[in-house]
Amino acid sequence: MSLQSRLLSFIAIAVVVPLAVVGVLAYRTGIDVINAANRNQVAAAQPTVMQLYTQRVSTIRAAITQVGADPKFQADLAAGDRGALQADLRLATSPATGLLNFLILAWPDQPPVSVLGQPLYLPGINAPTVTDLVTPATTTIPTPTQLLVAKSIVPITTAGSQTVVATLIGGLYLDNAFADSFTVGQKLGVTFVVNGQAVGSSVQVPVQTAAWPMPVTLQSGAGFSSTPLRTTMLHKSVDALVAPLTGGVPVSTGAVVVTGGIAPPTQTGENVASILIVLALAALAAGLVGYAVAHAIAGPLRQLAAGADAISAGNYETRIEVRSADEVGQLAHAFNEMTERLAAHVAQLQDSREELRRSLTRFGDTLRSTHDLDKILQVVLDTSIDTLRASAGVLFVVHPEGPFDGQLTVAAGRGVPTENLRLGAGEGIAGAVALSGEPLRASLEDEGRTVLPPAAAVEPPFESAVWVPVFAQGRIFAVLALYDREDGVAFAERDLDTLSSLADQAGVAIDNVVLHEEAQRLAITDSMTGIWNHRYFQLRFDQEMDRSARFRRPFCLLLCDIDDFKAINDTFGHPVGDAVLMELARRVRSEIRDIDVLARYGGEEFVLILPETDTDGGFLVAEKIRKRVAQARFAREAAVPVTISVGLASFPKAGTDQTALLRAADVALYEAKARGKNRTVIYEAEEHRATSVG
Repeated sequence: MSLQSRLLSFIAIAVVVPLAVVGVLAYRTGIDVINAANRNQVAAAQPTVMQLYTQRVSTIRAAITQVGADPKFQADLAAGDRGALQADLRLATSPATGLLNFLILAWPDQPPVSVLGQPLYLPGINAPTVTDLVTPATTTIPTPTQLLVAKSIVPITTAGSQTVVATLIGGLYLDNAFADSFTVGQKLGVTFVVNGQAVGSSVQVPVQTAAWPMPVTLQSGAGFSSTPLRTTMLHKSVDALVAPLTGGVPVSTGAVVVTGGIAPPTQTGENVASILIVLALAALAAGLVGYAVAHAIAGPLRQLAAGADAISAGNYETRIEVRSADEVGQLAHAFNEMTERLAAHVAQLQDSREELRRSLTRFGDTLRSTHDLDKILQVVLDTSIDTLRASAGVLFVVHPEGPFDGQLTVAAGRGVPTENLRLGAGEGIAGAVALSGEPLRASLEDEGRTVLPPAAAVEPPFESAVWVPVFAQGRIFAVLALYDREDGVAFAERDLDTLSSLADQAGVAIDNVVLHEEAQRLAITDSMTGIWNHRYFQLRFDQEMDRSARFRRPFCLLLCDIDDFKAINDTFGHPVGDAVLMELARRVRSEIRDIDVLARYGGEEFVLILPETDTDGGFLVAEKIRKRVAQARFAREAAVPVTISVGLASFPKAGTDQTALLRAADVALYEAKARGKNRTVIYEAEEHRATSVG
């Protein structure tokens, strides 16, 4: 039986079963206790609640009659003083008396005078209006709105006469406050129900924001039944006694419902004690199970942890005793096998660790210190020779195109003559590796078992050798070949794997060098035209400004702009516009010196720095460029006519700092555009205006 199965059995027997029994006993006992307490409580409340309800309802008419007989009320009524009558009614419905919640005086040909208290109905119940209270019932059964109150109607006569001059209508709201008045000092609930909807209740419940349905389908007589019956309150089944709100009304329309509350009573001492005893026994059983589990699992796990600590400290002779065939025993057996294999691997790694560390350190130091491709290739070869303890080696570079198309030439060599060592495409063993991309290993001991391509006459002789391709730039960039170990032992398969790893690192290093060189070039070159970009122009502008200022030498700044370049793009399309930019850069470059700086300033603007050139010399260069651009159309098939405008500013006449000189050239260029384009304009500092030439 597995350890997991035993644990599950222990827990089920010692914990789950007792707790389940406890739950069933506690539930059944609690239900019985609660039901019995509710039934007894409701039955005991029968005479008291009914008596109080009947008494409160019967006092309504007497209270209204007393108000109507009051001399002051009679005088105010005779005088027709509505304000005084309002005050009389308000005094009669004062909360201090607690006899009436509302009073309405109705008299012929006059609007009624009313005082309505604030009812505390349950949510979803609308308080009756004056019209609802004054309107008499048209049937023998009152409407649901009329059942919301207990009221009485008393006719009012004048003193010494039987003539009815008015009617007083008053009563009590059947709301929460009225229900609370029956339960003072008693743990029970009184609820008024109209048409299956609770309208007022003394039952304490959480905040209720929705209507409280409570359908009453029990049929009973005019008084309470002697035996509590089951009904539903707030989705809970409770014991209740039900009676009609008023005579002649069935309980399904209006009822007084007395319940024992919906909160469970406190359990008896005997039940609590029995539950505690059973729970204590269950806890004890759980403790025993925990001890058994700890004894069965913790011991072997502690041994595993101690063994792991010993291995981490370098003690690979550690073994764990296998005591069982379950999961813990299998784990111990697997641990011992892992330790044996790890010890063998560590022994092999320790033999070459120091050698690899020295080689890789040297290789890494070189990569950090230089971006010289030739130097890196030599380090790759030296590191490979030192790591595998080879006697000699050659690093061939494969040329994909150019005068050496497909050939292999020596980029680095050690221990062998390399003056005449050059291989054609696919020639010799190294050439075959360059074509196939597959590494090779060979030795005289393997003769007849390893099939090798025929060696070229110029390749070094060997007794044992390895060849691996070096992948870089998305192709086979080079072939690394090592010949004969210093100890005379033939190269093994692991040596080929090691050399392949070094070749992979070499490929990454070569890619990084090429990317670095390309990034340096792209950082200062305009990608479209191939001339210098704005960043390089700013660098050279700073340098030329400092040099000319230090040695008090002149130089010129030419700002050139293609005339109507937007029209060219709109007419011929952007590809033709790009071709115009490239051809313009080529023509301008053909007309300037090597020391001059031509850069793309932005969009269709170009800028030139002409060192050691005064204003006259700068004008001659500008005109030569302008005429060279205009003499032949651009984009052969489109035959686009192109002209440029040139603004010329010279140092120090036009300005002695970069900002001033650039602004002067820009002003001159603007003037050239304004004067008809296709011309050169020289900025004259003395007049603060441009002079047009062209």
